[in-house]
Amino acid sequence: MDKKFLMLIFLGIFLIGIVSSVEVSYCCEKTKTATDGSGGAWCIETAKENCATGQNGITGALFRKAPTSCSSTSYCKLGTCINGQEGTCFPNVPQIRCQDDGGYWVNKPKDEVPQCKLGCCLIGNQAAFVTQTRCKTLSSLKGLETIFKNNVQSELQCIALAFPSEKGACVYEEDYERKCKSMTKEECQEAELNQNYLDVEFHVGYLCSAPKLGTNCGPSKKTTCVENEDEVYFLDTCGNLANIYDSLKIDNVEYWTYIKDKDESCNPNDDNTNSKTCGNCDTFLSSTCMNYERGKKPNYGDFICGSLDCKNSDFTTKYNRDPKHGEQWCVTNGNGGGKVIVGGVEGITFLPGTEQFKLSCFDGEITVDNSGPWRSQICVQGETNEIKTAAFKTNRWQGPEGCAFQDNKEDCENEDKRDCEWVGGPRGFSILKNEKGESLAKGKDGDKIDASCVPKYPPAFNFWETGTDAGTENKAIGECSKASTTCIMKYEKKIGGKTKCVENCGCDDLSWGKDMNKICTALGDCGSSVNYIGKQGYHNGEALKYE
Repeated sequence: MDKKFLMLIFLGIFLIGIVSSVEVSYCCEKTKTATDGSGGAWCIETAKENCATGQNGITGALFRKAPTSCSSTSYCKLGTCINGQEGTCFPNVPQIRCQDDGGYWVNKPKDEVPQCKLGCCLIGNQAAFVTQTRCKTLSSLKGLETIFKNNVQSELQCIALAFPSEKGACVYEEDYERKCKSMTKEECQEAELNQNYLDVEFHVGYLCSAPKLGTNCGPSKKTTCVENEDEVYFLDTCGNLANIYDSLKIDNVEYWTYIKDKDESCNPNDDNTNSKTCGNCDTFLSSTCMNYERGKKPNYGDFICGSLDCKNSDFTTKYNRDPKHGEQWCVTNGNGGGKVIVGGVEGITFLPGTEQFKLSCFDGEITVDNSGPWRSQICVQGETNEIKTAAFKTNRWQGPEGCAFQDNKEDCENEDKRDCEWVGGPRGFSILKNEKGESLAKGKDGDKIDASCVPKYPPAFNFWETGTDAGTENKAIGECSKASTTCIMKYEKKIGGKTKCVENCGCDDLSWGKDMNKICTALGDCGSSVNYIGKQGYHNGEALKYE
């Protein structure tokens, strides 16, 4: 046999073998990785036996397969998958896979889907080139308000918008002159768009008077006050704000080049009140920028750190200084009577006609706040860092849980529920008693004692109204009568005409009367006392009546 013939026979056999080994590739809607068809991947081109069988849980139909490429099928056609909650878009995703991930599939390229249009999301000082939906999601996660700029075309432009509140020098060309304004980065960028400035440059942390910027602005000796700011500021020759006024830095090049923080300025821990050299004022230390007074002119400019403190002769007499800005304290209109201690601090007097007031010093002016009527509120004074503080608190003495219904010291003086105090005596008396007039007060062991639970801060009553309309029944009579009592002393007459007390002895003792009067006055405008102007009440000093 010819060698050529043998070679052709061999080649033919080889070609037949190759053709018979080629298998047809299928587009599987889903591949299988387990015998039950579960698991696997979506839209894969592989051998027919690798395709999943059974029902598709998403469509409800049987899993599909076709002897062609996946791009040629309807069920594996590529499109854009949108995650509506996250606001993210993914291109070239099969519809079935998108649905399996809980997304919304669109038969369009990503660039043609409106929901996928990117813009610049500004959150605080940060910037992200994302969709508007994604921007809202980020804002909710951070708890901050956002600004979405859909006119930003690239991520680089968006990043340039980060830290929009940074301050610096906005330099631009106008009328063939290099000019400058002190502003934030955001303001400078808006000026570039809206004002049509040419060759706009933003220099973070620089002042317009910086020599290296080459602008028409320079140092000056002028100063100014700024709304909502405490400090006195230098102005440059263009009228821009410079740094905090420091007369020692008038010729300092660095001080007129870079923006300095308050802590980097003169005397940052002082109030600098009436300082001729430093304008680093601080309202927390009772000073702020204002026009200088006669005789207090600063070395440069017309403004100085003026005092926010107040003038009050009573406060000065009591504390040997003027009230500070932001300071509050308690006063009363009474000019006599005992004083109470509230929280370890001397408080206010409680006499008929007495009212409490809270005085506040703010911006050099004193304002007055009244407490609630009938001493329903009490002014409580304290101190923080040697500064007086004051506030009104509710006087919790009445009601079903009030003082008069407490029969023991622990419940009476429970400060979480009421404002009361436990008072012992006088002998044979308690405002809490049974029908027979016997005391219901209890000691630690539960035994009956002579004691009463009375208001810690005696209330006031509208004693001149005697009507019985709803809610207007004379409260003074009702409350004061709780401390009214009769003490009958019994005597035995002895041979010779002498008498001897045998029951309730001591009711005629002056101390018994004083103890009863303490109970009366503790209940409110009751008993024997003077009023807030020192005038004696009805009893004219006599709390006892003898018959």
